[in-house]
Parts: sequence; C-alpha cells; structure tokens
Amino acid sequence: MITVKKILELMQFNTLNSSDTVMIEDFVKNIDEDKKEIYYLTGKTSLSLLKSSPALERFKAKGIDVLVLNEEVDTIIFPMVTDYKDFKLVPVADAKFEESEEVKKAEEEVAKSYEGLAKEFKDALGEAVKSVETTSDLTDSPVAIKVDKEDPAYMMAQMMKQMGQGGDTPDPAPILQINPNHELLLKLKDSSDQNLISDAAHILLEQAKLFDGQEIGDTADFIMRLNRIMSKAL
Repeated sequence: MITVKKILELMQFNTLNSSDTVMIEDFVKNIDEDKKEIYYLTGKTSLSLLKSSPALERFKAKGIDVLVLNEEVDTIIFPMVTDYKDFKLVPVADAKFEESEEVKKAEEEVAKSYEGLAKEFKDALGEAVKSVETTSDLTDSPVAIKVDKEDPAYMMAQMMKQMGQGGDTPDPAPILQINPNHELLLKLKDSSDQNLISDAAHILLEQAKLFDGQEIGDTADFIMRLNRIMSKAL
C-alpha cells in the first residue's frame, strides 16, 4: 500500500535556499537535530512570488531552509501530513523560535511606541482586519498578514471546508503585522496627516494580501489611494 510517507519520498521539492529541487530525504540532512522540524510554506502562486513572501523573511535572516510549495498537489498533501520519520512538519506561520528576555522586553517597548499608529491603522481599516500589531519577524517588508488560528471564526471556516461546505464561508479578518524598523512605518508613525495614514493603511493591507496570493478587493479604490500617496510624494 502506498502511504503518504512514500509519496513524500517520491516527490521533488523546491526550497528557499536552493534553485534546484531536492528529495525530502536529502532535505532533512541539513535540519537542526535538536528541533527536528521541517518548515514549509504553501501557496497557489508563482514560485518566485512565494519565495519572496514576507512569511519567509525570519527564516532567511536565520539561514533556515524551508520547503516552498506552490503545486496544487502540495496544498492537498501537506495539510494531511504532520511528520516525516522523526521530523515534525510545521507551517512557517506556526514556527516558534526562542527569544531572550532582553529581546522580548525590547519588542514590548517597540510595540508600545507604535500603539498610536496601530490604532490609526485599525480605525482606518475597520473590520477588514482583526487587529494591527508590530512584529520582529519582518526584515525587508513593511507589512504582512497572518490568520489567528485560535479565532472561532477561523476554526468554523476550517470545519466547514472539511465538510465540503466552505465555498461561501468568508475568510476571517487577518491580523495586520507591521515592521517597526521599516522606513515607511517609521515615517508614518511620526506623521500627523490622517488622510495619508488612512490611504497607506489600505495600500499596505492590499500589498500584504497580494503576497499572500489573494486578489485586490477593490482595484479602483486601490489605484485612487495609490495616486493620492504618489501626488503627495512629488
């Protein structure tokens, strides 16, 4: 009988740190023996766009390789698999890395300094986002979105999809994560232009959605806001 494990061993995978595909048996040879976790990212988009996902930035910074999966079969198989041999398969959004108390304290101070801008973003975006929060996971991108898997709305949507009834179930509002070290966010934090902040919040949310493989919700509104921002920059 062909098992899921056997299917994995027959597949070739794209990875974050290589331009060539690899077999999973070769991939695990370079994994941290203490953690024994295989990190992966799935998405129905181009490989180049998926490799540029903000969700991978913390892995790039740490030099950790990741399976980058953009094939239709990947999105079917991987949600069904939780481990391979002694290794646990972990979506990049669920990966946890230990931080020192000093780092945690510094991040808390940064989050406090951004409370004002986070509230302005949330007020501008309304129910389009569940919340706005700072993150240290981003190094290059100004923003990213993530789903709160503890949110009852998310759990209900997943349950409906598993029952084959999730076609009309809207996705729960995501959490908008902002990079406090990005030049754009630093400038917005010090800005008193509420119209600019509102336009930027909407543009950044749509940007994050595009990287997540989603489509722009309202193209006309997106272009109008982008044009207003560009006119102020000239």
